[in-house]
Amino acid sequence: MAPPQAALTGSRAFSAVARDKAAGVIKAARVDGIAEATVKRARKRAGIATVRQGFGQGSVWSIDV
Repeated sequence: MAPPQAALTGSRAFSAVARDKAAGVIKAARVDGIAEATVKRARKRAGIATVRQGFGQGSVWSIDV
């Protein structure tokens, strides 16, 4: 089994993007066959921040590049 970090680096989910909606990242990872839990573990290990955007707007994942 690949390490969770590979979920973000090997996927179209978060490649070449420094900021994206969490739902979009998770959806793209799912298309690549990566489970949501794996993506969330990778996010935590990679130090990617989550920020809520308004009420009912979801969250945004961002990294400092």
